[in-house]
Amino acid sequence: LQTSRAVHLRKHDSVRCNADGTFHEIQCNREERQCWCVDTHSGEELIGTRISSLAVQPDCNAPKVCSIMCHQVKCDYGIRLDRNGCPLNDVCECKNPCEDVKCSLPSEICVLKHVECLSEPCPPIPICRGNPCSRGMYALNDTNGNVVICSRDDNCGEGKCTFIKEEEEIGVCCPSEIFPTQSVSVKKHGQCPPRLRRNNYSKECINECESDTQCEDVEKCCEYDCNRVCLPPQRTTNCIHLRAAISKLKRIDAKVSISRPVCDTQTGSFSPVQCDDSGLCWCVDTVTGNEIYATKAKLPNSAFNVCANKKACAIACDDHSGICPFGLETDSEGCSRTAICRCRNPCDSVTCPDGSICLLRPRECSDRLCIPTPSCERNPCSNEQRPAVETRTFTLFTCVENRTQICPNGFYCTGYDETNQGICCPGREAYISSVASFDEASCTHGDPFSNSADGSPLRCSVGSNACPSTHYCVVKPTETTGICCVTKRYVCNLPMDSGPCMVKMHRYFYNRNSRSCVRFDYGGCSGNLNNFDSEAECERFCLGADLDTTSAHLREAEKGDTYQMGFSLTGPLLRDKHRPDINNVFRDYIEKRFNVDESEITELIIRDDNTVRFSLHSLTAKRKAANISAA
Repeated sequence: LQTSRAVHLRKHDSVRCNADGTFHEIQCNREERQCWCVDTHSGEELIGTRISSLAVQPDCNAPKVCSIMCHQVKCDYGIRLDRNGCPLNDVCECKNPCEDVKCSLPSEICVLKHVECLSEPCPPIPICRGNPCSRGMYALNDTNGNVVICSRDDNCGEGKCTFIKEEEEIGVCCPSEIFPTQSVSVKKHGQCPPRLRRNNYSKECINECESDTQCEDVEKCCEYDCNRVCLPPQRTTNCIHLRAAISKLKRIDAKVSISRPVCDTQTGSFSPVQCDDSGLCWCVDTVTGNEIYATKAKLPNSAFNVCANKKACAIACDDHSGICPFGLETDSEGCSRTAICRCRNPCDSVTCPDGSICLLRPRECSDRLCIPTPSCERNPCSNEQRPAVETRTFTLFTCVENRTQICPNGFYCTGYDETNQGICCPGREAYISSVASFDEASCTHGDPFSNSADGSPLRCSVGSNACPSTHYCVVKPTETTGICCVTKRYVCNLPMDSGPCMVKMHRYFYNRNSRSCVRFDYGGCSGNLNNFDSEAECERFCLGADLDTTSAHLREAEKGDTYQMGFSLTGPLLRDKHRPDINNVFRDYIEKRFNVDESEITELIIRDDNTVRFSLHSLTAKRKAANISAA
């Protein structure tokens, strides 16, 4: 009960318990639409079990394989994990329980309290209590970010042990009033990045700082061997991430018209009212920083409350839907600029220096919802292509180097950052402006495996199979080398993953427990390969995949050739191209116009630039592909 009360301070993330007092095996966060499995005795999240869906429960007996599993590391509160349920930054680091607790009052702090339990384990639980430090000074933190608990002054070095009023046995270390240098925050919000693989410090030691207070704005003093350098924090609040991002953009001479946000000095969250240099102010969500619709105004006096004085806009837009990750696009009155409620794109307010483009990179944060921040980077895509972005919400399609999160068909993963997270770029085929080569082998589902920066497929042969364990080598009869295609066993055993976007496209995934294809709402970006356009495609690929335990690729019954087909459409762009009925119209046209059976067409998709792509698989695929190409 004590643990449930503490963690319930985070909205929509209450703890589920069994009747006997143990933890329910599956826990969920409804706001983030994620569920995961836990140890029923300790409540620790089981690595690799987190899924992005509330409709389907995670399979606790078959966790996905992370690049590092941390089986030998024992932590009282579990390992720090990312949004995919894998160890954060591939590091086995113990979790700080106060990271998940948001105290309801700014004057409260999170402390660890020892409790009595009926069974083991029984670690201290996080609770919120009033800050006992005088004059609103911050309590001192240890190296893990926890408030230092004490019983006497000797436990606090030069600080002072002050007991909490509501808890007579709990004291916290406060800065001493005798030492004015301790009257400010001893430790800024967030954590230093781990040793980055791209760090290129010189052999001579760099000493930029001795403490956080010597670094500008939100930057922290980070130590790497003999180097002490000021760096933006890695895991911190959205507000601090955005301040750091804007500061970095201005240092590289990017033109930025985004106002640097004001963050709460104690919590690091957005202050509820934000203003720009012109004197316009507006109300915001304190977690995401998104502008609350119809609240923008010039303040007539200091007592005016913009949050309580919403306007009556001509266009009524719902800013509570959660569809727009960066909020709505508004004018100087805080209302919609057009007759359509559009999502805001932060990159519209950033002009990058020549040779770079604006990207909205996701960031690990300490808030319950993490908002990407703008950055100017060299375009990682080849042939002057642009990274894949969800056109309605401007969410960047992302992927992970270890392939636990993949790109959509036709895109490859590249441009990895320090956390091994990449972005999705269009493939080398220049977006299918012409039909693919008939002599080139292709995969029945998904794109060929690539480990190169430009997305070109990895070449393999039957004699020397260079494919990863999740793929097998496909070689045309007339060729000596082929490409790596994903195995059915791997695809059809993946959990359902709706992805982080919120477009709601009807798709199908194979449920290995029920051995059937089940419809789900796909968000429109990321996710995994257990994702099919129709129930028929899902059944053709996956039914029977769990029966044959000897075949590496389970493809014996699929006789014939496969060709990747594509053509461009003329006329206006099809804004409703993702609707199933639009796809069905094109499918019917292809079947009737070129005498193609429905079962021969797979992976039909209409791109943002009005190009159509699909796979053609049959015994007569070569002849039919030639007919389509010649039309």
